Amino acid sequence: MPNDMKVAVVTGVLAFLGAITGSYVVAHFEQQRSDTQFKREFRVHILDKRLAVFEQCTHAWSQLTRAKVLKEYQDAMLKKANSDTALNLAFQKSGPPEVLLEIQREMNAIGSEYASCVESSSTLFGPKTNMAADALKSADVSDPNDSRFTALFNGMVEEATYYGEKNSH
Repeated sequence: MPNDMKVAVVTGVLAFLGAITGSYVVAHFEQQRSDTQFKREFRVHILDKRLAVFEQCTHAWSQLTRAKVLKEYQDAMLKKANSDTALNLAFQKSGPPEVLLEIQREMNAIGSEYASCVESSSTLFGPKTNMAADALKSADVSDPNDSRFTALFNGMVEEATYYGEKNSH
């Protein structure tokens, strides 16, 4: 085989290998860029969800005082109904007054929002928030000044950008 032909074959093989290597390198970097972009979009989505849960928890926390007042009002109404024989008989015949039912609906709505907030926070945040949420789940907390709320909110703030992996912040 003449020298010119050998040079042409070696040049062709080297060009072929260069093209394949270049395609592989470009594909590899494109895959890394795509993975990074996906992670970034996922983190933004999770952060949006966490902010929504934080807002929900803030609203639920602010409604606890209202729930406490409503409970006292409900208890007073029931005590009066039980102590007044005529009112008690009317209560038994026609059912509870609409205002009492409305109070109970509002208390249930506040309780549902509170339970949803605690459950969502334990799911979407990291271990500190999860521990604080578990402490709130296991107790009948209706006082907005309870220190367990402070622990929950502090955990949420600290773990807003927690993603459960090393160097995730």
